[in-house]
Amino acid sequence: ITVDDNINTDVPNAFTPNGDGKNDVFKVENTKYHKLTDFSVFNRWGQLVYHNTYNINEGWDGTFNGVPQDMGVYNYIIILSQPNGQLKQFKGTVALIR
Repeated sequence: ITVDDNINTDVPNAFTPNGDGKNDVFKVENTKYHKLTDFSVFNRWGQLVYHNTYNINEGWDGTFNGVPQDMGVYNYIIILSQPNGQLKQFKGTVALIR
């Protein structure tokens, strides 16, 4: 049996946490065979506003300590562990649109 784990993982470049149930959370898509190692989001001053190391199905809802964050561009680093043990890293920016 051969398992093809070469799945295109998607990281969106924008999200709209407005409570309409569509695109409300910034998270990685298409991660069926991956394990989350690190998911960090930083504001423009480099302050960590979201951190997750365990639940690949959770994402950032646009808040920090329960306070909705300003509309703008945020930096992220996401590291996934693939089934073969190799790490896959994503770095970039995401726009929070309100």
